[in-house]
Amino acid sequence: MTAMHYTLWLNNSGTKKADKRQTWPEFCQWLQDLPPAKVKDDCKLIKLARFGETRTPLRTNGDGSKSGNSLRHNANVLEVTGIEGDYDSEVMTPEQAVALLEQHQLKAAIAPTFSARPGAPRWRVLTPLTTAIKPAERLRYVEALNGMLGGVLAHESKTLSQSYYIGVPEGAAYSVLHTFDDPEEGYTLDELDMLDGIDQHRQPLTTKKQKENGERGSFSDAFDDTDVRDWVEAICSGEEVHPNVVRVAGRLVAKGFKDDDIRLFFHPLADRVEDERGKERAELLRGKELDDAIASARAKGYAPRAYAEILADAQKLTKESDADAVDKLVAETIPLKAIQKRQVRQAIKKATGLPFSVMEEAERANFDDEGTDDLQQARALVDEIGHNNVIGADTFVWQWRDTGVWQKQEDRTVKQWVQHHLADNADGVKKSLVDSVTDLFRTEIFRPHHRFDVGPPECVNTLNGELVLVNGQWQLMPHDREHYRTTQIPVEYDPKAQAPRFIQFMAEVFKGDSDAADKAQSLLEMIGYTLMAHCRHERFIIMVGTGANGKSVLLSVLEALAGVDNVAGVQPSQFDRSFQRAHLHGKLANIVTEIKQGEMIDDASLKGIVSGEPTTVEHKFKDPFVMRPFATCWFGTNHMPHTRDFSDALFRRALVVEFNNKFKPELGNCDPQLKDKLMTELPGILSLALDAYADALQHGFTMPESCQQAREKWRLEADQVAQFVDDECVPDPAGRIKPQSLFNAYVEWAQDNGIHKRLTQKSFGDRLVMLGFERKKSDGTRYIAGLKCQRAVIGSFNG
Repeated sequence: MTAMHYTLWLNNSGTKKADKRQTWPEFCQWLQDLPPAKVKDDCKLIKLARFGETRTPLRTNGDGSKSGNSLRHNANVLEVTGIEGDYDSEVMTPEQAVALLEQHQLKAAIAPTFSARPGAPRWRVLTPLTTAIKPAERLRYVEALNGMLGGVLAHESKTLSQSYYIGVPEGAAYSVLHTFDDPEEGYTLDELDMLDGIDQHRQPLTTKKQKENGERGSFSDAFDDTDVRDWVEAICSGEEVHPNVVRVAGRLVAKGFKDDDIRLFFHPLADRVEDERGKERAELLRGKELDDAIASARAKGYAPRAYAEILADAQKLTKESDADAVDKLVAETIPLKAIQKRQVRQAIKKATGLPFSVMEEAERANFDDEGTDDLQQARALVDEIGHNNVIGADTFVWQWRDTGVWQKQEDRTVKQWVQHHLADNADGVKKSLVDSVTDLFRTEIFRPHHRFDVGPPECVNTLNGELVLVNGQWQLMPHDREHYRTTQIPVEYDPKAQAPRFIQFMAEVFKGDSDAADKAQSLLEMIGYTLMAHCRHERFIIMVGTGANGKSVLLSVLEALAGVDNVAGVQPSQFDRSFQRAHLHGKLANIVTEIKQGEMIDDASLKGIVSGEPTTVEHKFKDPFVMRPFATCWFGTNHMPHTRDFSDALFRRALVVEFNNKFKPELGNCDPQLKDKLMTELPGILSLALDAYADALQHGFTMPESCQQAREKWRLEADQVAQFVDDECVPDPAGRIKPQSLFNAYVEWAQDNGIHKRLTQKSFGDRLVMLGFERKKSDGTRYIAGLKCQRAVIGSFNG
């Protein structure tokens, strides 16, 4: 996902702030790495929002002290980039909160508060937004988050400018939990709003007194039912109000809701009916119509039996039990929660031998009176979309878009296709029917071993056509469905476009460097290479330098040029995880703005990714599949990463570019509008990058002298053992050190230098031998010969 803006308050009074920007995984890692605090005021104070520069009035207090002048107030919030909530009731654990949010597929993090104690949980929940929202919209999202958590959030969570301390006392356990154990997984609240809507989850935040008085109710269970969502939509649109009121009331009664809760549920629906059908129709719904519907449902016995009663009856069944009795019990499991439903059906299966598939068919029979031919419906949907416009491959569904790209579809999107098709072609749309037709639809369109991106390899898929390199020149061709392009940059090609401010920016970034022109050229070549859906040249880039040096601006330009949908952000230390590697599937670039200090690159995986080697990956809740990556890796860092590979295989693939200049307001060389200006030049930047790449194909990629030197320096620094020997040891033909003493010295040195992932003792010894030192044995004692180490003096022979 794209980078998220948030505010870090530099003091408790809110008079000083820092505007931060990180991707959600980077932000989560920052949260996890926060150090413990002596007092609460030492914790980090953050807000998932951007604030302006409007301050509250400066006041003189009665004691002569000053107050006010704060930037942290509601009127100063410019936009909201994420939603936070505070829990302080000391009952629900963070693990329980995560489980609730996972039921709603929400991407979120849970962090303990400073006042949390064992047995008395208190925590913050934070969840990002894909697109920033207006301040006035925040409350709606907070209430939806509150509903997903069962209405437990503190009343203060709805305050617009409310900021949150993150951190725990010294000695306290601190762990940030993520839904699905992965900050990359799940949907944001605004994505869920787009897919299913979030209003059904909304629950007002109440004070402790209101909670004690029972002034709240949660209806998220009701909206887990696809039918209820459909019926509610029909009510709110003003179409067929009465029959759907009867249906919803009956289902709520069946789910065990009390009469007053059901009336509370219908209150906002009546407001929407009033907008569509007038006040008189809404008043009828609020009164007699709803009362009659509830009474009728109860009279018909819709109210469910307790789960324990149903389970007990299921356990009493035998293989000779009457079929009608079994069928009735299966029907009674339908409104149960998923786990309860499963447990009852397991009891039925154990007692009667009845397979789960038969019970599922019996459930279908409760809903599908007409016996719709599911396969026929699936094939009709394929016809509706077009046989040549949709395929199934790599566990995904892909659809051809008239804009010129094959687009990967979310699972929920495919279900929406099916649901909308059935709404027009079947009598009644049930979840079981949607699931069945969706599965058959996927089977109908499945193409095993299908290959994507099979057109000319030196090609950029732009908005106005495929830009293909022909005899050293870029030519614009029409989009071609049979090329199966899976990426498209959000830019139109304009051969006359210019980028004067970008050229100036590159000159400013490398001003004073002896090879400034070569460095700028090498970056343009890499940008052009990144836009290709292949990795034939096996290259990646590391940009080195402390903050405010132009790296982040350049990476923002690259992200905008490639398109946010074509960019991942996986840390190189996570390449060994199949779930993380899966995020590279179909991406042009993997952009990491900052590699953590002391991180160890998973060099084998990095080489495979850079070379485009097939690798097995998997997305959460999906089958594994073989991915052939073509994402070009861009890493920003203040400190070069460590690696266990000391051969030329890794280092020859790297372009290491140092950013030596600083851009700060006090230096007078800062342009606050720079990024916005560069975004207007994307067509011109595209031409510059592609021309540079085409030239590199003819004459070879540029390797500036300073980049060559930086790469060699990294090679030494990345080799932990070589760096340790260089820092701590002295070559000495007469020197002898016990292996354990030398390894202990290495571990101590690594800890001092922030290196978290260290070599094993065997690997450490093997590397010493590769560096030219010897393993020897004398009088039964083993030692390393040929060096001295000051850290390893005690008990080491050491000369």
